Amino acid sequence: MWLSYHSLLGASTTSFSKFQSLNYHLESYLHKNTFFIFSISNNFSISYLQSKESFKFSIFD
Repeated sequence: MWLSYHSLLGASTTSFSKFQSLNYHLESYLHKNTFFIFSISNNFSISYLQSKESFKFSIFD
């Protein structure tokens, strides 16, 4: 059975669009997780600095 050029082109276009969609979702997932990790580390640094400052003030008061 011979496959026509159009059916091969359609199959490759469909698989390529699925690959692009998967790639987009993975990139979106990574960007969200990177932002979430940055948010956690940023909040940790701020809370650490706040507790360190309050500790200093409690010693020198």
